[in-house]
Formats: sequence, structure tokens, C-alpha cells
Amino acid sequence: PTDAITRLATIEDILDDGKTTPSKPQKNNSVNHILRLGANTLDTSVKCRHNHWPNNLAEWNNVRLSKVLESPTPKSVQTSEYPSPVEFGLMMHRLVEISLENPSKYNPNPVLPLPSSWLNKPENKLTDIASVELVMSEFGITKSDKSSSKLFNYTRKRMHEIAQLIDRGLTGIYAAGASKHSRTAEGLRTELPFLYNHEAQLDKSSRKVLRDCEIHDITKVSNVRIMFEGRADLVMAYSGPDGEGYLQIVDMKTTGCLFGFNYENPNQGTPLQQFSGDLHGHYPSTESEAEILQKYQYQLTLYSSALEAIENEKPIAERRTILPPAILVAASGRTIEMTQGEYEQCKTELAEQLTWIAELAAQPSDLTDPSRMSFEHAMSCWNSEIA
Repeated sequence: PTDAITRLATIEDILDDGKTTPSKPQKNNSVNHILRLGANTLDTSVKCRHNHWPNNLAEWNNVRLSKVLESPTPKSVQTSEYPSPVEFGLMMHRLVEISLENPSKYNPNPVLPLPSSWLNKPENKLTDIASVELVMSEFGITKSDKSSSKLFNYTRKRMHEIAQLIDRGLTGIYAAGASKHSRTAEGLRTELPFLYNHEAQLDKSSRKVLRDCEIHDITKVSNVRIMFEGRADLVMAYSGPDGEGYLQIVDMKTTGCLFGFNYENPNQGTPLQQFSGDLHGHYPSTESEAEILQKYQYQLTLYSSALEAIENEKPIAERRTILPPAILVAASGRTIEMTQGEYEQCKTELAEQLTWIAELAAQPSDLTDPSRMSFEHAMSCWNSEIA
């Protein structure tokens, strides 16, 4: 038998030679990986990979970290007789969902078949006070509650004002059967659910383990499926002069509809109330409009990609072309969209970002994290101010 001194000498020889004791060859399995993400995280992720990395890779996240660090001076909270901006936004989305006119009433013969769910006609009009009060009651704001009469009156008035702006805007006239920009609306679908899978093929990604003083590849990750599940606010179906069918994602934003809003004098109101030129123009006319479209461009692009995937499952003769996505700016009623070039660029950039996310998920322990950020950048990310 070998004594302890001999065994120690053998170990030292192995270490001096930079070798390890022979180990059994490891079986290298190939696996697929599934990752679930929210579409609302995409724009932040593209703008700042520093932000995506800790929040989606590690066991800690910005919320936990912000509790450790000294919080910045809190912003002053405006007292108001209105609901919170989030709740107001939800109410306006619900109002549009149940009350927006359907163009199939005026254009009953679509160039391509549409499901019956795209042809539903609302019982009440968008601008009817009855529609507004119905939605408010769903959120617990009722006329009978005397303790919150100001909340009821202020909210009803503002929702009715926003509804009138939407009704007069581009989306409103499309819903009423009008033709504009060489498009005629044929139908629409509100709150369209989707499940979108993005497949990322990886060549050199593997999971590693330290065994016997060596790094071994134990599993090769050849494919990462990134899954997105959500609902699109509004999808419009159009026909063109060429006889082709089209679809367009329209996402409503209620930014600028509460504090500072001025219905009687928009030029004295919030930045998104103001625009230049035609109310029914379909491209940004101000810096504020351009900024809000850019802020959500990757989320909109993902929705459009999901819509395209749905169409690609149909026979070629029944497919509609997907137009660049748009934002319905509720504060003005304007509907603004990306150009075709901007949309194509966003699709390319989104695909690159999803590949990076897939590689990060495949190799969570690899040294691929972003370089150290500045303290100012970190605080901005942790407080979600980078957008």
C-alpha cells in the first residue's frame, strides 16, 4: 500500500506539471432552452444591456438592489381628483375596447376574409356618456358614491374629452369607415391575444462545470426559444387600392392626459396635446410625438412580428401584409406610425437583441456581462429612467 508521503508527492508532481488526474470523458448533451420575457421589457433591454443583465440573469434585481442603496429624493406627488395615471389608462383602454366603432358596418365586403371577432359592432358609441359611466362602474367609480363625487365628475369629464379626441382622430375616422392614406378600414380587433416564439439558433453556447481542476462542457445549448405572451390593444384591417389586404398594430398611450391637460386650449396643455399640420397625418410632427414612438418601438415591432407569424400560418392567398406599427396618442387623438425603413431597422435590431439575450440565458455563468457602468447610469437604470 502507498503511504501518505508517497501520495502527497504524487499530488505535488501532478500540480507542478499542470495536469489533473485522468477523468472519465463527459457526455456532452445537446438541449433546447425556453425563456419567457415580457414585451414591455424590450425597449429598456435594447437601450441598456446593463439593465437587462442583472434583472433577467441573476437572482437579484433592481427592486432588491434599490432597497440597499440610498433612494433619490422622491418626486413631489400632485394631489388630484383623478384616478392614478395607470388606472386612468386602463379605463381608457377598456372604453376603446367596448365602444370603438367597427368599420365593417360601413365597408361590409373585405378583400380577404376576416374572423367574426373582427366584425363586432358595439352597443354604445365611444363618445356616449353611457359608455364612459359603464367603464367607470367596472372600476368602482359610481355616481351613487357620494363620498367620491369629485372623482366621479372629474374622471367622467376627462374620459369623455379624450374619447372625443380619439373619435375625431385618424383611428376614429378609420373606425367610422373612412378612407385615408390609400387605406380603407374593413374591420378591427381589440385586445388581440398572442403567443409569439422567437427561435435563436446558437453555435458555441454550452453549460460548463469545474471538475478535477478542469472546465468541462457538460451540455451544449443549441437552441433557445424566447416566448412572449400578451395582448395587442388594437389591430386594424385595411384594404388598399391595389386590392391587397393589410393589418396594423395600433397601441394607445394615455401619456399627457391628466396633469397639465388642457382640452379647451391644447397649446397651453401637455406636450403630446400639441402637433403640427394635419390632425389625420400619420407620421410624427413634433419632437414629443417622435419620442413616444421611439420609446416603444421595439415593443411595437414585437407585436407586429407576432401578427406576421399568425398571418404566415394561413394559406398564401389569404394572408394580409403587416404595415409598420402605430401609436394612438390619446392626448391629441393623433395616430402616428413608423416609416417602413424604421420598421425594418427595428426588426433587425430586435433580432440581434434577442440573440444576445438567448446567448446570455444559455451561458449564465460565462463572463459575458456588460462592462462596469457609471454610478449615474446605474441609478438611472435602477429607477427606470433610461427610457
